[in-house]
Amino acid sequence: MLTTDDLQVFTDHVRRTMFECAVTLDRPQAAEFWPLSTPEYRFQHTLHVRRFVERLQAEEGGDLELLQTSAIFHDISHFSTTYDQHGRVSAEMARDYLTSHRSSTGEPFPADFIDRVFLTIDDHASDKPSSYYLDEVPLESMLLIEADLLDKLGPNGAFAHLLLSGANHRLWQAALATIERDVIGRGERALGNDGKRFHLTPVARRMIEERLAWTKHFLAEVREDVACLF
Repeated sequence: MLTTDDLQVFTDHVRRTMFECAVTLDRPQAAEFWPLSTPEYRFQHTLHVRRFVERLQAEEGGDLELLQTSAIFHDISHFSTTYDQHGRVSAEMARDYLTSHRSSTGEPFPADFIDRVFLTIDDHASDKPSSYYLDEVPLESMLLIEADLLDKLGPNGAFAHLLLSGANHRLWQAALATIERDVIGRGERALGNDGKRFHLTPVARRMIEERLAWTKHFLAEVREDVACLF
């Protein structure tokens, strides 16, 4: 149903929306979270999440076009609403866009497809109970959640937090502690919650473990090298 042109149009629309909304956004504390608070970072994250859902889908299955579309739109509202609301608002913005536009072939997007995109995006940042994520969540919703998490681990997560620490004038000890807490800690919490709050797919669990191993090795190397200077 979708063409490469459709996916590119979606991507261009999301990028334009993020950058336009970021200009008018009033968040006094945004500078403290640079580069995580920038549209450049958020759009790059969007591209990474699409890449990860494609890798997950290749092994776990699921509707590839649904996953690609949901990944592209999943954070479109990041500069339009609060973080707590961004899952639902992004789902609504995706639904509004897909309902009011046509595909590259001139056909409207099917209503069932639009509904599934809405659900998948809404599920990725929702306050639904654990029982939903343990027993009812669709595969595509879980894959999007996993892809969103994977981008925040490994090299991308580590270097984003190094940049964040530098912007806040933190020394190397504090920078590494931030990576331990916000990158390694995030991944280990996800592994610890597997079977309790949700069921990770086998491929996602493997990828999380691989990216955690990279980050732990990186921190060990940095600690050994930098400690020699003091």
